[in-house]
Amino acid sequence: MQIFLIACLCAGSWSAPQDDSLSLIQASISRRAQLAQQSEEEDDHGIMSGDKDLDLSSDNVSMAAGASCSTTTSCKITLTKIATNDLDKGGELRYSDVCTVKGQKIDLVVTTTSDYWTKKPHMNGLSGIYGQINLNAQTGYEFTFSFYKSGSSTPITIDSFYFTMFDTDGWYKNGQMKQKESHTFSGFQHFSVGGNCELERQISPAQSTFTATTGGGVADNPTDPKKLTDQQLSRSVTFLYKSVSTFKAKFEILGPSKFGTRNFIFAGESSLSESCGVPVCRPAGHCKLTFNKVKQNNLGGKGPQTGAAELRYEAVCTVAGTTFETLDLAVTATSPYVPAKSVKNGINGAYGQINLQNRQKGDFLFSFYKTGTNTPFTLSSTSFTIFDIDSGKAAEQEVIRASGYASYTMGNNTELKVETDSTSVKLSSTTYGVESDNPKDPMALTAQQRARSATFVYESVNSFPLSFEITGGKLPFGRNLLFAGESSLNELCFSSKP
Repeated sequence: MQIFLIACLCAGSWSAPQDDSLSLIQASISRRAQLAQQSEEEDDHGIMSGDKDLDLSSDNVSMAAGASCSTTTSCKITLTKIATNDLDKGGELRYSDVCTVKGQKIDLVVTTTSDYWTKKPHMNGLSGIYGQINLNAQTGYEFTFSFYKSGSSTPITIDSFYFTMFDTDGWYKNGQMKQKESHTFSGFQHFSVGGNCELERQISPAQSTFTATTGGGVADNPTDPKKLTDQQLSRSVTFLYKSVSTFKAKFEILGPSKFGTRNFIFAGESSLSESCGVPVCRPAGHCKLTFNKVKQNNLGGKGPQTGAAELRYEAVCTVAGTTFETLDLAVTATSPYVPAKSVKNGINGAYGQINLQNRQKGDFLFSFYKTGTNTPFTLSSTSFTIFDIDSGKAAEQEVIRASGYASYTMGNNTELKVETDSTSVKLSSTTYGVESDNPKDPMALTAQQRARSATFVYESVNSFPLSFEITGGKLPFGRNLLFAGESSLNELCFSSKP
């Protein structure tokens, strides 16, 4: 089986593939993989879910690219009053007068499954100007959010509104995530995340899941949805809904720790909803990779050509700045390189390709140069998506190691084993694959192909390292690493303009 690298970077929000004038900016659909080694203290009941937030609001907000916008919504949700709060008894959590639509006051009512139970039902309700729902460790429940005429059970359809989840983090201790918050939403038009998003996302047309990758405590909780710090932005997701009277979300606490409870906090608009700007998929200077021509093919000095010991792809992209600049991408080996058949290096259909012998590890440096020169060029942004990471019949396992990235995201329902530290990630195949399930078209990936994929986003770099290893397998056979430009993962940008 073969491995593919595909570029995918967008700066703003995600939308379903439809024409929508309210489309937001496509922020980096990826996750920040720098695990802030922060942990919450344990009380007698386990992890503390603080009753109060500290005021760490800041005007120094890192928003998605683009000027601020004034998208008009019919309901600007404000959570200030609670009419009913017996969610833990099979009842409802009713926020009264959350907005006024055409002179009619609206309530927002939360209900859930009959088995919902928490050790701390008093935590449900309000936390400052945020709504709050408390969950026990290792539990998960589906919640229904419904709009009604104030004080009644008469449903109201809202034309458009924002709903934001904040402070999606976990408990990180001794190099492991003991607990992590996760939430799944469906039915929305778009979502928007911070440019340095720390959340792992599994994205599909039906629903999208956002899971914490970093630890946090009470002190870093937000206090004002409109004044989020960089860190608070990176742990928030804003959804835009249109023409609904109800929507569903699943809240879960994952991880090995059985102790304590955690709070899920939410509100309406946020710094993210105010930063939608002009719908743009890529910022200026983004390198949209294509691989059409090999200029030099002698990676590690192993041929098949002679000359400079590099694999150079000519004119992989043209970036816009003060002038337009065409770039080459040169791949060099930074450790002894052992191919099975170096003649396979180069281009394979729509992909570039590197061949490696079984039981070998290749360390490579991907460097950008002005076309036809050795003059380095620093990109604003580019991204590689590695996909089709699977195992062979002779016990070959494919392993990717990456560092130097700004962020990364996994494919939906990933099959990959993921191991991270503060600066790098290791992805290992866990499933068997055959050549017939290799992606043929980067823009038409199946669900299985997505599950074996990962996107790395690089920002402000002129080079980045990548390691490819094959553990096991028969000699002298090998496997191929393939890379290309954009893929169907970029459908996340369908409502944005390039």
